[in-house]
Amino acid sequence: MRRATMTGFAALILLAATGMAGAPAEPVPYPDGFRRWVHIKSAVNDPAHAAFGRYGGMYNVYANERALTGYRTGRFPDGATIVFDMRGVETKNNNTQATGRSFIDVMTRDKRRTETGGWGFEEFEGNTRDARNVSNQHREAACFACHATQKPRDYVYSSFTE
Repeated sequence: MRRATMTGFAALILLAATGMAGAPAEPVPYPDGFRRWVHIKSAVNDPAHAAFGRYGGMYNVYANERALTGYRTGRFPDGATIVFDMRGVETKNNNTQATGRSFIDVMTRDKRRTETGGWGFEEFEGNTRDARNVSNQHREAACFACHATQKPRDYVYSSFTE
């Protein structure tokens, strides 16, 4: 009787593990308070930039505490989140400033997402917290296709200097 119970218990664990592996990943959440995280870098992409059509303007990169660990060690732990905040720009009187937000790109370390190098990706339109531009696995894979070129850097483009 005890052997049958143990066998049944093992089968339940196997079924649960198999079901979880095939389950769709939870959507990447909006990174509340990201503007209070550590600022990693800023840059301006001008019209000569290869991706100016989508990435033209000024951007800022922010990282939560777990992402700082990854920047320092080269390996990002689960829960590390990096935000790419894309804004338009306006130049007046020889002064260039950021204008309205175009979108934010979010990458969150989740080692269960093996198809995308252990990262979840999302893009939120403008200032919204719910208008998602990367709402399905196909589009998330498109984000990863670009980040795959950074595999030696744990799929992260930006660098942090203290």
